[in-house]
Amino acid sequence: HFQDGPAAAEGVNGLTNEALLKVLIHRIKILDSQFPSEHNKKALAALESALAAFDARTADRQARGVEGLNAE
Repeated sequence: HFQDGPAAAEGVNGLTNEALLKVLIHRIKILDSQFPSEHNKKALAALESALAAFDARTADRQARGVEGLNAE
């Protein structure tokens, strides 16, 4: 179940995109240590890039004072 609404207003009630990406990154690192593959490495790079994009979005929203609000 994914987070429904801002955690500040609704409380933590589900999983965030960032948390899911961190779980997947952790899992692929473990799998790649056991079964190294270029496919794993490409997937890992893509997931880390996605996480960085979400982190940048959050930083931008915090800087603009709209993080946790239903605002652009």
